[in-house]
Amino acid sequence: MRRCFLHAYSRQWRSAYRYTLIVIVFVLTLLALSIFLIFTAEYCRFLLTPVSRTQTIDYFFEPGASVHRLVADLQAKGFIQHPDFFLLLAYWKGATNKLKTGEYVFVAGLTPGQLLDQMLVGNVILHRFTIVEGWTFQQLITALKALPDIHHPLNQVSPEHVLIQLSLPPQNPEGLFFPATYYFSLGGEDTDLLKRSYHRLEKKLNQMWTTRVAHLPYKTPYEALIAASLVEKETALSQEQPMIAGVIARRLEKAMPLQIDASIIYGLGPAYTGKLTIDDLRKDTPYNTYTRRGLPPTPIAMPSVRAIDAVLHPDQSENLYFVAKGDGSHQFSRNLVQHNVAVQRYQIDKRYPRMEKKIKRCSSLWYLSKTIKMLVCS
Repeated sequence: MRRCFLHAYSRQWRSAYRYTLIVIVFVLTLLALSIFLIFTAEYCRFLLTPVSRTQTIDYFFEPGASVHRLVADLQAKGFIQHPDFFLLLAYWKGATNKLKTGEYVFVAGLTPGQLLDQMLVGNVILHRFTIVEGWTFQQLITALKALPDIHHPLNQVSPEHVLIQLSLPPQNPEGLFFPATYYFSLGGEDTDLLKRSYHRLEKKLNQMWTTRVAHLPYKTPYEALIAASLVEKETALSQEQPMIAGVIARRLEKAMPLQIDASIIYGLGPAYTGKLTIDDLRKDTPYNTYTRRGLPPTPIAMPSVRAIDAVLHPDQSENLYFVAKGDGSHQFSRNLVQHNVAVQRYQIDKRYPRMEKKIKRCSSLWYLSKTIKMLVCS
């Protein structure tokens, strides 16, 4: 009898235990489901809720910063109510280590997902910097140092060491940067901008070199670049550039001095007073194309694509001389007689009116023929 009672009690206890266990599991399942549904609802609400409904957010994501820094900054400004949700979304998008640095504008109404997408593609505010055709390297560096939106590791670097700082072959940097407009984000470095410009010029120059006409007096693309800088500084008229390039090429072929005033001015540096004198023309520097034959040792400025193209495709005339007419254009001549007449017409009569300063006028005409000097000085 007792054994039957114990057996019945055991069966009753096991039945109650199973029932209790089922109830507990059911309750826990309902609780977990409720928590999941609440979490899902809150997370969906987070995904659909704009970071800012009415206010545009200006934000600078610094180099080396993490998504945790982004979350902390936005939370501190009151734009994020659920930082854990934001981190979860960032991990789900794989954005933890792929956010692009730079200056951002997050417009009103942007959701957290759209904000991260913007930072993943690097849709930042871009600032612009233009390297002007005909600038010297010193003008480029001066303009670059004045940029307020960029870091300046080159500030303390001498011009001779700039290319070394850029991890490029060491040489004179004059003329080695491509004139164009470049865009950069806040927090960038001047070294990055110059590297882009250098490589762009290198690529463009080499491409254009392959299309050059035959029998040019230039052995390398760099020599063509030097000639292009002379053309760039001698005229601002694109239609005249092939003509001046032709004069330079023919003078080089005939071993005649180039007599390019712009090169002399570059060689004088700070000593140039704004007007070339006889002493300036006679002062021997590596860039004096009156006292030395051939090309100067380096470019004297940053030439445009037009000037490079003119040098590689010069005109086919017989002109060997040109003189400024005073209106921005030039008079071209095939021989010295024609040139002297052009100089008399466009330079001497305009600079030194007759019956005035004859002594000064005659002493400054050392490069003219005796016949022309007699006419001028009589």
